[in-house]
Amino acid sequence: FQGVAESNKEITTLGRGGTDTTAVAMASHFKSPSCEFKKDVGGLYSADPKLVPDAKPLPQLTYRQLIDMTFWGANVLHHRAAELAAMLKVPLRFSQFESANNKSLNQTLVTGDVSMFEEKKVIAINSHKTVHRIMFAQKDMHQSLAVIHGFVEKDLMA
Repeated sequence: FQGVAESNKEITTLGRGGTDTTAVAMASHFKSPSCEFKKDVGGLYSADPKLVPDAKPLPQLTYRQLIDMTFWGANVLHHRAAELAAMLKVPLRFSQFESANNKSLNQTLVTGDVSMFEEKKVIAINSHKTVHRIMFAQKDMHQSLAVIHGFVEKDLMA
């Protein structure tokens, strides 16, 4: 998760998700058939099995599904690593650390074509109870600001 500048040998820490992203980049560079991540639970699940006892194992996912899961908070992989795997088409495998008392290991394979998250146009994401749309009849800045001020003032009084 650290990078070294060729010119002056300065060491830079890549930050959160750096190890995940580096693993995917190296798997691509060395043309590995897949990049494997070992977890404390076998494979990936529909929810955190430590919190949700009846979470279902997911034997296979698409890159899009993994990107969505990781972007919205699943702590199985950094979302940038999932995006890089999709872009470079590196299959990902998630399995459990092998242990003497764990005989049946679940495993998840992530593959499939997907476009990068940033290529999609997001219109809006919010958690507000009410969203207002204000339209202006003219393109006059002073009139527009007056309309906004009046609307906000009226909304605050309600």
